[in-house]
Amino acid sequence: MKVHGSVKKTVAAQALRDDKEFAEEQAIRLADKYRANEDGKEQLQKTEEKHTWLYLGESFIKVSKGKAIEELGKQSLALRGELEQIDADIVDKDDRLDDLAAVEE
Repeated sequence: MKVHGSVKKTVAAQALRDDKEFAEEQAIRLADKYRANEDGKEQLQKTEEKHTWLYLGESFIKVSKGKAIEELGKQSLALRGELEQIDADIVDKDDRLDDLAAVEE
């Protein structure tokens, strides 16, 4: 069975839109995590406590306030990198959708 080229383009465009939507949702979740980390850092800087509990992967550990702020900073930096990659991916998908739309015209 032969599939017409316009059907292939429509299916490809829908797949790109779905991928883009998923990436946008992922970006929102990462941005929320980033803001939570930044808020956590800010709260730690304001507190008088010398130690705090920090969740690292599978468990909580008691660390100094400075170490907790440093760790949250590292996590924020990693999240920012992921967000930048997702944003670039979304832009790429937009460009590819524009290309598909231009071909259909």
